[in-house]
Amino acid sequence: MFVSQRFWITVCVTTYAVHMMSIPFWLLVSGRSLYKQRCKGGASEYEYWAVRLYFVMAIADGVRGVDGLFDTLEDGSFVSVWGRATIGARFVAWWIRDLLGFLIILIFHEFTSKWTRTALGISQCWRSIYTIRCAFVAATIGFAVSLYGVLRTNLQVWQAFCMLAVLPYNAVSCFMCGQHLWGTMPRLSMDRNNTEMASFVGKSRRTAMLLFVCHAIMLSAFPLLILQKVAIGQNPLVAHLPTGSWLGSTYLKVITDLPEMLPQRSPSPALEIVEISMGWLSLFLWWPLDTTKGSMTSGKCNDQYVAAETIGRRLQAFARTADQVKVD
Repeated sequence: MFVSQRFWITVCVTTYAVHMMSIPFWLLVSGRSLYKQRCKGGASEYEYWAVRLYFVMAIADGVRGVDGLFDTLEDGSFVSVWGRATIGARFVAWWIRDLLGFLIILIFHEFTSKWTRTALGISQCWRSIYTIRCAFVAATIGFAVSLYGVLRTNLQVWQAFCMLAVLPYNAVSCFMCGQHLWGTMPRLSMDRNNTEMASFVGKSRRTAMLLFVCHAIMLSAFPLLILQKVAIGQNPLVAHLPTGSWLGSTYLKVITDLPEMLPQRSPSPALEIVEISMGWLSLFLWWPLDTTKGSMTSGKCNDQYVAAETIGRRLQAFARTADQVKVD
C-alpha cells in the first residue's frame, strides 16, 4: 500500500508540473494572438472575444491551480501541493475560470448560428439562442451556489450539485453543435475553389465537432460521477475538519505529507487531468487564428472585428457568384 501511495503521489506531482508548464504557453499564445489582432485587424467576432476571454481565463486558471488540487481515491477528500492557497481564493478563481470558458462556448454558438443562417438567407433561431443563454446563466449561478455550499458545509455532496448545475448547459451546447454540424452547415453552397471560404467553414465545423465530442463524453461520465459523489456525499471534503466547518480561509494538507499523516490514502490525478484538458480544449476552440486578411473577414485595424452577419452575407455573395459561374 505504501509503494502504491508513493506511485500515485509521483503521478499527481508530475501532472501538476505539466499543468504549470501549460499555463505560460496558454498566456503566450493568447497574448500573441491578441497582439496580431490589434496590429492586423480583420478578426471575426468570435475570435475577437475568444482570444480576450481566454487570456483572462488562463490567468484565473493559474490562480486556481498554482497550489495544485487532488482528491483521494479512498474517500474523495482534498490535498494540495504546497498548502499555500486558501480554499476560498481557489474557488473564486475556479468560478471565474469556468465562467469565461462557458462564455466562449456561448459566443461560439451565437456567432455560428448567426453567420450560417445569414448565409442561408433564413431567419435566426432565437429559441435555441435564448435556451443556451438561460442554460449559461443557470450553470454559472448554480456552480457558484454549489461552491459556496462546499465552503459553508465541508460536505462532498455539493460537488454533485456542481456537476448537476452544468449538466443542462452541456446538453444544450451538445444539441446546438449537432444543429451546426448536421443541420445548417451541410446546406451551405460551397465553392471548393474558394480556399478562404472552405477554410473558414472547415474551421467552424472542426470547432463544433470538438465541442460535440467533449460534451458527449461529459454527458456520459457526469451521471456516474454524480452518483459516486452522492454515495460519499456526507464525507468531509477537508478530512482534518468536521462537517459544518467554514472552509473559506482553510489551507489544505500537503500531498507529500500523506505517507506520514494518512498512509492508507492515495491521491488521484483525475481532477488535475480534467482541468488541464479543459484549458487545452478551450485553446483549440479558437486557435490557431487565421492570420490572412482576406475578403471573408476583412475589416478595420486597431482592435476591430467583423460581425457574424457580415461574414454570412459575404459567404452568401461567394455562393451566388459561384452559382453564376456554373450557369455561364
